[in-house]
Amino acid sequence: MKKILKQIYPLLLLLLTIVSCNEDAEYYTLNTPEDQMNLAASQERVVLEKVNETQDAITFTWNKAADRDIDTELVYYFRLYHAEMNALQSELIRVGKDASSITLNVRELNNILNSWGVLPGEEATVEAEVLAVAEDAPQYIKPEVSKTQFNIIGYDSSNKLYLTIEVAGQTRSISMDAVGEDVFNWNGEMNTCNFWFVRNSVDGIPAYLKGDTENSIVYSNTAQGEKFVADRYGAYDITVNLKELTVEITMSPINRLFLIASKDGNETVISLSEAELGSDTYYLRQEFEEGTQFRFSRNEDATWPAYAKGSDESTLELQEEGAEMFTVNKTATYVMTVNVNNLSLIFLDVYVPPTGVVAVVGDAVSDALWDAGRAVNNCSLVQRDVINHPEVISYTGRFEYHASGTENAFKFVGDPNWGNGLFAVIANSNPLNENEQAVTTDGSGDKKWKLQDDFVNGIYTLEMNLNTMKINLIKQ
Repeated sequence: MKKILKQIYPLLLLLLTIVSCNEDAEYYTLNTPEDQMNLAASQERVVLEKVNETQDAITFTWNKAADRDIDTELVYYFRLYHAEMNALQSELIRVGKDASSITLNVRELNNILNSWGVLPGEEATVEAEVLAVAEDAPQYIKPEVSKTQFNIIGYDSSNKLYLTIEVAGQTRSISMDAVGEDVFNWNGEMNTCNFWFVRNSVDGIPAYLKGDTENSIVYSNTAQGEKFVADRYGAYDITVNLKELTVEITMSPINRLFLIASKDGNETVISLSEAELGSDTYYLRQEFEEGTQFRFSRNEDATWPAYAKGSDESTLELQEEGAEMFTVNKTATYVMTVNVNNLSLIFLDVYVPPTGVVAVVGDAVSDALWDAGRAVNNCSLVQRDVINHPEVISYTGRFEYHASGTENAFKFVGDPNWGNGLFAVIANSNPLNENEQAVTTDGSGDKKWKLQDDFVNGIYTLEMNLNTMKINLIKQ
């Protein structure tokens, strides 16, 4: 343009000289010529996406400009304007002689929008203009001008990527670290969830979703498609390569769970014990007050999202803050088993032996007979299946019926001095009859269970359910 202006200034001076020195001055006709170029755009609306920023976005074509009947060559120039704010314009591009088109790529157009202050995702109307300029002409000739309009939407050009996590229909985005050109990494703890990757944490698009394999991603400008799934809690390391459209995901399981108990506005965090190493199943025996509400979290500091009440009192569901929690209906000591694999909960109130010991004693029990100390040492009932039956304790040993001279009976003691006994509700109850298996702490009458004369001697497992307060004798 500076070159054009340098050519125009001498012509204007010449005109002034002619006007001042000649009474019959001749004024040159400087009307803009009629548009014969008919500039056209390859698209009426262009949506720019960062993933395509090196690709062609739009092409402008035009016809040859009108012959100006002068011994000069026409050179074509091109530029863009913001249709509503003409002061916003691109640089003037010299396309050259005999040119009939120009193509702009995605990055070039987006840079223009950014320089104009057009926000990512905001639609703008842009006017394209081509000028046929007569260069090196002996007199100034107005250029032939042709214009057309198109609409355009740009993108955020910043080099950012976010990990988006979805739990219970709620999403949150975490910024990933740029570790190379279009390569991003995130590492940290992640619970069971769906996840994918987005360029814009507010709009959630464009997005990168799961491809045909576990190590591939696909671009989506709608965020509709298959997401990645984290099927258990662990330490994750995720690297995304947007150029190669690949993802590397490594996970190390973390086995821990915390109970978050809420009462009168106060929250207490209690660590649960893993019932079996690597099982992701957890156990706790704890006294709770009536009205206490609780949920479970993997993180003792970030107590939401949490495993809260699912469809019933025995199911868990990973949910966001505000979800319904489990509620304690009466003050008591409870045992609980939380299975995070199948999202199940066993939560039962149980009898608590004062000494912590329940031992079977009686002449029907070969390793105890009527010796309380021997019973405590040899025949104590213990917890054997925390995962499936945390409320049940048991003893396995030999039970025998003697034809005469003995009671063929048994009961329970809590210490070597016959303290803290547990008894049958009815004297001489048959331990094999489910209707006579109830247990009581009432020692009046010293009621016992009695083997019947058709009893088959052998190894038996004696179970006591501390929730229902019943026993069961099972032949092995």
